[in-house]
Amino acid sequence: MSVAVTPFLAAVWKAQVTELSSGNLDVVDNVLSTTKVLHHLVVHGFKVLMPLDVIPFIFSNYFETFRALTSYIHRRSAFRALAWSWQCKKLTPLSSERTWVRYFLQLFYAELTHPTPSPDKLVVHLLSYFTNVVGCLLYQQSPSAHSTSRTVITTTGDVELNDAMVDECKAQIGAFATDMALLSTFVELVVVRYMRLTPEDILMWQEDPEGYSTLQESMTSEDSVRACAEMLYLSLLQTHRDALTPCILRMMQSTSAWMASPTPVQDDILRADAVLLAAGLSSYDLHESFDFEPWFLHTLVPYLQSPISQTVSGVPVLPRRIVWLIGCWLAQLSNQVRIPLYEALLQLLSAPKSDTCVKLAAVQTLESLVNDWGFDQATFVPFLPSAIGCLYTFFGDPAVVTTDTRLKVLGCVEAIVHVCGSAMGPCIIQVVNPLPAIWEAAGSVDANLLRGKILSLLTRIMEIDWQDVADVELQNMVLSVVSFATNPNQPDSVYLMDQGLALQTLLPLTYGPDVLAALWAIVQEQPRQEKELVVVSYLSTLAAASLHAPAVFFTVVPTDHVSLFLDTMLQFFFSVAFTAVGPVRRRIWVSSLCSFLTVTPAVLERMGLILEACVEVVGEADPLDVNDDDLATTRRSLLLTQKTKLLPPTIPYIKQYVCAQLNQCAQMVGAEAFNQSMALVEASVVNTIQAL
Repeated sequence: MSVAVTPFLAAVWKAQVTELSSGNLDVVDNVLSTTKVLHHLVVHGFKVLMPLDVIPFIFSNYFETFRALTSYIHRRSAFRALAWSWQCKKLTPLSSERTWVRYFLQLFYAELTHPTPSPDKLVVHLLSYFTNVVGCLLYQQSPSAHSTSRTVITTTGDVELNDAMVDECKAQIGAFATDMALLSTFVELVVVRYMRLTPEDILMWQEDPEGYSTLQESMTSEDSVRACAEMLYLSLLQTHRDALTPCILRMMQSTSAWMASPTPVQDDILRADAVLLAAGLSSYDLHESFDFEPWFLHTLVPYLQSPISQTVSGVPVLPRRIVWLIGCWLAQLSNQVRIPLYEALLQLLSAPKSDTCVKLAAVQTLESLVNDWGFDQATFVPFLPSAIGCLYTFFGDPAVVTTDTRLKVLGCVEAIVHVCGSAMGPCIIQVVNPLPAIWEAAGSVDANLLRGKILSLLTRIMEIDWQDVADVELQNMVLSVVSFATNPNQPDSVYLMDQGLALQTLLPLTYGPDVLAALWAIVQEQPRQEKELVVVSYLSTLAAASLHAPAVFFTVVPTDHVSLFLDTMLQFFFSVAFTAVGPVRRRIWVSSLCSFLTVTPAVLERMGLILEACVEVVGEADPLDVNDDDLATTRRSLLLTQKTKLLPPTIPYIKQYVCAQLNQCAQMVGAEAFNQSMALVEASVVNTIQAL
């Protein structure tokens, strides 16, 4: 049907366009409706673009005709025309491009280079078309090079590729891209014209700096000209790296010369910002062609430390861009160079009149620096007090109003604590002191996000081995937040439970017996909902204590309460879902239950349930093996180090342990009592135990 309808509809559309060209504005709505119908018919009505006589007319006239009629229809149909050809490229790539790609590349290039600015939506379609053509992997290599056939799955059906089809498309694209002068001019156009900040960006920066920063991180190529231009720039650089690298380096050299003696011309500032953006995006592609460190020392740092920086409408465009750029090139910075970099970033953070966007960029770059594989702890330690102070000062700045910004600041503090570890020393108190006030002040709808980040930060602190870890105030604060986060009677616990339990599991390792009594007091509360999740965690702590520190266990659980402890563990083992307990806890529980076989005769009454639990655990898969050789010892976290020291029992160990404990139990209670107890155990369980 599409074959029959398309020629008729194209004739109607052509007649309407002719009538509109003569000045009859009454047919505008009809033209728009026909355009839309023809759009969907051509895009969705054919699996491939069939060789109809009407197709060449549509391809050659669709966009060109409406570009000439913009005075009548305000480019609405031009958007549809370009979107139509762009969708044809996506849905039927080989059919649409084998004949028409060169034509559209030349046509759209002329539109992009036209002195008159085009609407953003039109430019997005133009740039997207170039990106799809340049970045299409189908054109990179002929199928015969792989000695196999290649079938491409598209939304309109499978397409079987052959050398002739791919070579024809490559020839169409090559005719446009072989002119290196044209390609270099095009790349420079994309950078300096379409990757620069717009007046709307500057206005939003002035009115809402935090919102502007968040928007820059979330822009997509579907609705932003700059994001779309960035995608095209990267595609061009990846496919023509050798040819375009000299052009990019020339732009960077020109920008460096301007930054040495900057002028207050706004157009020059925005151009420099666009070039620095391109330099950051292409850091991976240029790392072998450009030595970033000398440029950083002799151009970027002096500009950052200059008392007077050029602005656009009062907005410090270039300082923010330079700080962002540094984060893109961290791999090329030596430890000696990072010292002046730390100084420059902290100077920006501590400046009372520094722009909020610049400070936020400094926070993110500082976090990238400490998380980088080349981070040297000794180099950064002298800056610790200043860094923590600057971050908390920025956190409390009246200009900071969004939770997202505060989360980024706390995230940076957490990253510093994590990588510096015990080197934090007295700075731990500096980190902890503001947290109670932040916890109490978090009263908005996003309070749980901040409190969750505080719990995560405290977890990192508990991982650190430092001499003042037993600080009473710190211990009380941690117990307080754990009690709040793990209390199901608190409505917010649903958001904080996981992080609260993660912090709680570290408390016995950090404080030992001193904290177990307090944790046991917390678990005695009768929660309103989801009590299993809380009780399971505390039972796991007690079970681990019974294995690794029996004296501590019996300090908390008197001997006459052991039977109650065993009954509670068995009840939860068989009643709580496997995912709630998890394989690690199940192994610890089973090992703990078996440990009591040689402690109290009360286990004889529960022998069947204990052995049934053992059979379940030894029959489970073993996904918990840890290979220490695969862990980078220089970058291993303290938490992982502690966990590898206290790994849950392995399946082979549990098998041997069960058999050994049963033999000792038989000797302790006597053969007659032991046999009577085993007679009550299911035969299938006994057979499995005997086979261990």
